[in-house]
Amino acid sequence: MDADVAFLPMGVTYTMAYEEAARTANFIRPRIVVPYHYGDVVRTREDALKFISLVDPDITAFLMKE
Repeated sequence: MDADVAFLPMGVTYTMAYEEAARTANFIRPRIVVPYHYGDVVRTREDALKFISLVDPDITAFLMKE
């Protein structure tokens, strides 16, 4: 795949857990990845930080809710 930016839904209910989202990011290999849906209804900012820790270091990952 060839993607510059990927926005990945993360929150478990109807979306992915942070581990699944990180595996997806590492498979797609975008230049930038941003998780969303965390902290609104389910899951927390800490889950989003765990996601970032699992993403390959050559992929820029950041949180938009800061």
